Amino acid sequence: MKLVISTQHRENYAAHNDDYVHGVDAPHWKYKFGSTYVVNDVTKSQMDRIFEEGIPTLTNLIESFSDGFEEYILDWDIVGDAEAEELWQEWQAPWFLKYIDKEWVATRQPQHWTIPVEESYTMTKAGGRENYGYVEL
Repeated sequence: MKLVISTQHRENYAAHNDDYVHGVDAPHWKYKFGSTYVVNDVTKSQMDRIFEEGIPTLTNLIESFSDGFEEYILDWDIVGDAEAEELWQEWQAPWFLKYIDKEWVATRQPQHWTIPVEESYTMTKAGGRENYGYVEL
């Protein structure tokens, strides 16, 4: 089973103005695409815990709010392996999450680069990213 998380991105175009003051000037939020995050090999006990408690740790790591950008979770579900791949388009590159050495690490293989690569980063609170890097495939 897989945990699949869908997010929404919003960008405040007014925040790009040099004289913009958050909370004083009117924001101009535009909705953008979001991201898809996938946790593979979810066990029955993990599923039960998720259905009971939700996903507070991953929510804390994924969601991000600032004057100029927001990412927030729209929905999440636990689905079978075959079902999961129907939840994103072929051109999208979902982030695959793994818990490694007490940290959540995100990896993906984007299709928009001119050379095939795998990106990765360590997830930190409020959408933070540490140790970002990529390797050519």
